[in-house]
Amino acid sequence: MQFKEIIGGDKVKNYLTELSNNNKLAHAFLFEGGQNSPKLLFAFAFAQYINCFNQYENDSCGDCPSCIKHKNLNHPDLNIIFPVLSIRKIKKPISDNFLPEWKKEIRENPYLNIEQWFNSFIEENRTGKTGFIYSHEAESLKQKVSLKNYESKYRTVIIWMPEKMQLNTSNKLLKTLEEPPKNTIFILVTESKTSLLKTITSRLQSIQIKDHNDKEKSEIVRLLFEEKKTSEEISLSFKQQNQNLSSVIQSLSTDTYEDYFLNEFKDWMRTCYLNDIKSMADWVNIITKKGRTYQISFLSYSLKMIRNSMLLSFTDKIIKDINSEEREFLLKFHKYIHENNILKLTTKTEECIRHVKRNGNLKLLIYELSLQYMILLKLNRKFVTNKH
Repeated sequence: MQFKEIIGGDKVKNYLTELSNNNKLAHAFLFEGGQNSPKLLFAFAFAQYINCFNQYENDSCGDCPSCIKHKNLNHPDLNIIFPVLSIRKIKKPISDNFLPEWKKEIRENPYLNIEQWFNSFIEENRTGKTGFIYSHEAESLKQKVSLKNYESKYRTVIIWMPEKMQLNTSNKLLKTLEEPPKNTIFILVTESKTSLLKTITSRLQSIQIKDHNDKEKSEIVRLLFEEKKTSEEISLSFKQQNQNLSSVIQSLSTDTYEDYFLNEFKDWMRTCYLNDIKSMADWVNIITKKGRTYQISFLSYSLKMIRNSMLLSFTDKIIKDINSEEREFLLKFHKYIHENNILKLTTKTEECIRHVKRNGNLKLLIYELSLQYMILLKLNRKFVTNKH
């Protein structure tokens, strides 16, 4: 990754290159930014720049052996650490166990968020476990940094989402930062500086990397999908995903979970309305096996459909955050969502999402919510409109 490939952030680019050119590199940095921030891209570009064999004043050359390896995320002196799941019967899971999958996800979506990363293991993570950077990761890192650099002046250690470190991991990393190995540079890439130990952040040179503005986000998505998606599809996705760049990129990719959500929602609503307890129990058993993170995304999608149903009951205007298939279904379904049940449906669903996030019993929560839906969908309206 070269700095010129990153849209925006010129001040950060100049600052980082000046640090290197003036031999003022700190041993540890904190790149902080929101989900729409190119913080991880800056970490990649910075690591490539400081080890470039033919370094320019304001960017890496992009052509030397070091740059080529960094671009492919295969440089032997580039170490990447990130949250992992305790799956595959691995006793002490570390980033190296999942590095090929992480690289694949990042190449497809450089603005990947933590929920999307865990969702990529939805078939293996049946119980909906939450991932962490475990303490044995710090032990593995200590061994790596004790060795001599392979071929570059600097060994770089990029830690993505350090806020997911367990306390023991943080304490062990702190010891490494207190006595940093020679020619090793740490780059922590976070969305929540306040979630890190103050004893760690006090040893980091903090750099705030702003979120992309709407114009920059549109340009990024256009460059990624200009040959695959129309401008109308891109515009609709931005509306549906509340301008969240990572979610837009995922939604426009061919393999996204939202493709399945409409059919799941149809089946759920049909079973609830028919008061079919047996079918409901079977449905809950099937969908909860897809994991906790999938369920959170599905329930959030259901909230969108419930709220848009209410809008269709009271307006003739075209709702812009739904596609044609969703609209076709809602034109038939919206009559069951009205002023007498919308508040409870929304409140119960939001409560369920909160409890799922807090690791409540997934099957019990979804089953109980379904029973609530069975009751609420049968409530009569206080009055009837002539819309549609």
